[in-house]
Amino acid sequence: KLEEKLSEKNIKHLCIYGKYFNDISNIDFNTISQISSQEEFVFIIDAYNELSDKLQKDLLIELSKLISVKGCRIIISYRDYRLQESIITDLVSLLKNQYCFEGVSYEAALDTLSTTGISELYTYSDILYSNNALFLSFLIKALEDSKQKSKSPKFNSIVSMTNILEQEIKNSVDSANWTNTKKIANWMYQN
Repeated sequence: KLEEKLSEKNIKHLCIYGKYFNDISNIDFNTISQISSQEEFVFIIDAYNELSDKLQKDLLIELSKLISVKGCRIIISYRDYRLQESIITDLVSLLKNQYCFEGVSYEAALDTLSTTGISELYTYSDILYSNNALFLSFLIKALEDSKQKSKSPKFNSIVSMTNILEQEIKNSVDSANWTNTKKIANWMYQN
């Protein structure tokens, strides 16, 4: 969404997704520096921890040059439990502001699942191994909700993620919108 808002406001930016990025030579750091010296430029690196060790180190060198350019804003997201301590230290010393928020890790999801009394953890393997923080948080919320209501979750291995997403949508919209959402989904399924 941040990238969309930057585009809407015509703010020049570059967004790198760690999972899909593998070649630093594709980035023209000189051009970024030139643009940043004249106007605001936002450089976003999402999932820094998913970059290779070499790319992490190479980017740190380039970022240390860009950080002093007046209009350059650098935003980096990473999961600290998946990043070398030395890299975290370098990032913290390089960036002016840090904002830490609790994510949902695979380990935290397993801990929560173990407290729900569900014996068939394999049922949720697709969600767990996706390592997607949003999906994991939805799973934990769905399991905690079902535990509070004293009923066991009614998810099976094939439709567990669909059911969890459906439950999350249902909880976030009002009754009329939920009815319309079901109609649209049904129409899409039929066509």
